[in-house]
This record gives sequence, structure tokens and C-alpha cells, in this order.
Amino acid sequence: MRRSARSLRPTAGSASLLLTSLLTFLFLGGCAKRPYYAGFLFDSPILVESDRSDMVRTLDFILESKRLQKLTIQTPDKGVQSLYPRDETSPGTTDWLPLPVLFAAQYVLQKKFRGLEVDLLAKTEAEGFTPVSAIHDLDGSVRIEMGPSFWDFVPANASPVDRTELAQRYGIGEIVDGEREWRPLELFALQQALSLLGKEELAVLQGVSFVRNRRAEEDHKGTSRQRIWAQYRGRVALQGAAKKEPRQIELFDTKIDKDELLFIGEPSQPYPMTTMALLHEIGHAVADYPRIVTVRPVLALIDERDQLVKEWNGLLHRGKLTEERKTELDQRMAELKRLQEEALPALVAIRKSYDRDAGPIHADYRAARGPDKGPTRYGRTDIEESFAESFALAKADPSALRRIYPDLVEWFQTGGHLAALRPSLPALEHQQQP
Repeated sequence: MRRSARSLRPTAGSASLLLTSLLTFLFLGGCAKRPYYAGFLFDSPILVESDRSDMVRTLDFILESKRLQKLTIQTPDKGVQSLYPRDETSPGTTDWLPLPVLFAAQYVLQKKFRGLEVDLLAKTEAEGFTPVSAIHDLDGSVRIEMGPSFWDFVPANASPVDRTELAQRYGIGEIVDGEREWRPLELFALQQALSLLGKEELAVLQGVSFVRNRRAEEDHKGTSRQRIWAQYRGRVALQGAAKKEPRQIELFDTKIDKDELLFIGEPSQPYPMTTMALLHEIGHAVADYPRIVTVRPVLALIDERDQLVKEWNGLLHRGKLTEERKTELDQRMAELKRLQEEALPALVAIRKSYDRDAGPIHADYRAARGPDKGPTRYGRTDIEESFAESFALAKADPSALRRIYPDLVEWFQTGGHLAALRPSLPALEHQQQP
């Protein structure tokens, strides 16, 4: 079985708005050598007006130190304004900048966070959640963009997501409760993830079930099972009918409500961070598909052979194995053996491809991406996690991916990640996009 997972990175402690506490933020070490995206979870307070004075003092201190090249903010009501250097767009004072902008600034203005993009959901008592993208470019320029506030991704008066209808619309397997029940936010996130896929990617998900469980069964790639947020499971290959397992994507527990404090996408159109976790696992399913389509016909041959053996033994046990039927079974068994032998070179080749390059899709991705690891810290683990993180960003936040890997957005949009799949999906040319 192939297993691929998206893990939770270590979280920061409860956020304090004092400068001394800001220095203990999640990331350690010096400046990044290349841009990266922060796909982690963290703790965050509810922002209140009494926090403002500390945040303004911190911001003013950094602006006065002139350590930044540039600092611009963008809000729905004021548009783009330059805080540093000052020009005709600059506000008269920083005292009454929106609290979400002040809060996001705390995370990106430190020199050690150069290269970072973090998409925060700042929460205030008055307005609920406000999406804010904070980007600290490698040249020392900082951009903070705030979107419209909202109270919940899933409005209280919204109709519940119909699992059966969702599965039928996108042609996926069942959406089922395992050890846990799907929360409304998680079903919404799944709906958003599926809506971002093209017809070929959805074809890869045919028969893939989505299961809500409590925790992964075991550690993965050095990550403890308690930190694994989601996981793709590929079908067991060539282990006999009794050991076959359906392909599925599992979603696990996070720390309560921490999946509601970040988003992916543009501030004007944010998606829950759970959407990124699910897209990440879908990326693994896409990358695993060349193996699936190579193994699938052989599994069908094994299934048929096992059925013939079962029939043979049953007829023999009941004394009803006629010479005519025995001849037919012998001939079909010989044909199945021949077909399996013909399929062997393809099986050997695909196994070598996955041993050498983690499969043909990852090989194509490595060539398009180049040697620089990313796009997130988790994406630096290996080529498989890098592809899955890039796939998720390409679908939900292409501008973030373009900042990190300028050429990869077009590569995904033109189907570079599907080149190795297309020979296996000839019927798709007649399918319609949902």
C-alpha cells in the first residue's frame, strides 16, 4: 500500500501581542534563502481594542528602524496604501489601522521571516474572522492585504452539504464517517477542494472514498501520527483478492478550532485550511495513479483466476466437474497466465519508476520545479510532499505558488502534472467539467 500524508507542523504557543513574545514565534534560524508558504497551524487570541496600543508601538518601532525596504497595506475600503516609505497614499497615522492588519504585521516584519507568506484569519469580537495575507519578500518588501470580514465559512442559514449529491456530482467514492463524524466546515472544505479540480483530476478520484477518522494508524516520514492531518491510502498491489483495499483519503482530528485560524487562497476568496489538506492528499492520489492503472488490470486477472479456482474446487467437491467444463477452465486459466506474463514488463517498469523517481509524475514535476525545495517547510521533506503542496497551492492559491515557483503555475494549468496520465484516460475527452 502506498501511504502519503499531510502533517501538522509544530504550533506556536498562545499568541501574545508583546514584542518579547513575538520573538518566540514558530520559525527559528536565519532568513530563508527562497520564498516559502506557511502551511502550519498556530494559536491566536481574539483581538480586542485594548491590544491596539502594543501593536501600534511595535509597528512604529520597526518602521522607525528603517529595516524594511517597503511596507504596503491593502484594505477593502482604503485600497493600497504605503506605510513605508510614505507618499500621498499613506495614512496620517498608524494608530487606527485595522486590528487584523496590525496583528498580521507582527508575524512578518521580523527579518528572520523574509520569504514568508502567511494567510491568517484574524478574529475580532466585533467582526468575526478577517482574512489577511501577509507577505515578506526576500528583498525586505512587505505586503499586507486584508479581505472582507465574515462570521463563518459556513453561514448558519446555509443548507448542509449533501454527501451523496456531492459524491455523485464529482464522481468520487463515498464520503463516510469513521471514528469521527464530518463537521460542516470539513464537508464545506471538501466541496471547495473538489470544485477546484479539472475533469482529468476528478477522473483520478473515481472510486476514492473520503473517510473521517480520529487519528492515523502509525507515524509517517518521521512525523508522529498525532500530527498527521490527512492521509491518502493507495490500494494494496498484487497481494491477492483477500488483501485488496479501496483507495481512500482520510481526514483526522486537529487541535480544536486551529484549522479555522488560517486560510488558503486570496483574501477576497478564502478557503478553509482544511481545503489545502484535502487538496494535498488529492495531489498524492494523482501522483499515484500511474501505478494504479498499471496494477489494476493485473488485479482483475488475479480476481478472475481466484474465481475460477473457487469454481473448480466447488465443482470438484460436489462431483460435478465435467470434462467439458474442466477443459474450459483449463483453457481460461492458461489464457490468464499468458495475460499476466504479458503484463509483467509494465509492472516491472512502473515499480522501477517509483523506486527511482517516486513515479513518472514526480519525475516530470522535479524537472519543472528544479532543485530548490519547497514550497512550504513540509514540502521540503521530499519530492512527494513538495508536489502535493505545490498541487494544493496551484489549485487554491496560484498567486502564492507563482511567487515561490514562477513557472509552476503555468505547468499545472497546462496539465504538465497530467502528461503521464493521459494515455490511461482516453475516455475523458468526452466528459464535461462539473
